[in-house]
Amino acid sequence: SPYGRFPQKQYSRSMCITHYFQRISSCIPPGFVSFERKILSIESGLQAFPDEGFWSTSTVNLCPVEVHTCGLIEDQSVEALEVDFANKYLGGGALRKGCVQEEIRFMINPELIAGMLFLPAMEVSEAIEVVGAERFSHYTGYSSSFRFSGDYVDTKERDVFGRRKTRIVAIDALRHPGISQYKPECLLREANKALCGFLHVCKNQCMDHEDGVGVATGNWGCGAYGGDPEVKSLLQWIAVSQARRPFMSYYTFGFEALHNLNQVTELVISKGWRVGDVWRKLVEYSNQRLRSSKKRREPKAGLFDWLISTNAA
Repeated sequence: SPYGRFPQKQYSRSMCITHYFQRISSCIPPGFVSFERKILSIESGLQAFPDEGFWSTSTVNLCPVEVHTCGLIEDQSVEALEVDFANKYLGGGALRKGCVQEEIRFMINPELIAGMLFLPAMEVSEAIEVVGAERFSHYTGYSSSFRFSGDYVDTKERDVFGRRKTRIVAIDALRHPGISQYKPECLLREANKALCGFLHVCKNQCMDHEDGVGVATGNWGCGAYGGDPEVKSLLQWIAVSQARRPFMSYYTFGFEALHNLNQVTELVISKGWRVGDVWRKLVEYSNQRLRSSKKRREPKAGLFDWLISTNAA
């Protein structure tokens, strides 16, 4: 084996970095990459930290949702914030042995690694946005099956500051929250974290046509972190909508639990619900989950089945 005792995913990670240096040694990329720490309480249009009352009374319209059962966030072709399912320490295990969503992104866009040097851990009300990181590598697989598969030529246009029109927003979800993820304070924490990431940045720093930039995301905080993908998908939807983004592109990565996400979003839209209505449904369902847990009963249905069965008429 050409890998010897070196795990193949680690070999492929090193190949991504080696390839990056080979590319830039022959041609230094022009332009800039910008890193910004976003703080929710001082973002545009917010006077205070959003509480449960803020969400439950919101009359903001819900944005359209595009559900993708295959494909990857980084391959989406429209202008959108691309969500990094981040560790609170930017980059997570990118310089160690990590090889899931965030670490893979840092391997194929190695300029992101620079942010690990000067951006401390994100607080509960913070997110990090990176604009202009160029992609250099193709890959296949995920985690232990991750493989470097060759050169990637980034053709994204540049903005007025010379940055690639690639916008990556890092938001860290609760880790292994278990049943506590259904508590109101945890729902609020996740909604506010996502809102912080999705809100428009300072007008002096924005790209051209900021109003057309949506959000491309997926199963944030699920998988290894143990979040409920149905709850997380709707929390992200209301955060994208509250941030007045024009759309959410959701990549399910084949999660079986999300097979009827399209049906649920269509149901919600047909009911004329707004952000506050969805928040209240999330709280109602979560309270049921907490009660079932206290009685040591299995929940009768997941969030989507519960929404469909209780609102079908």
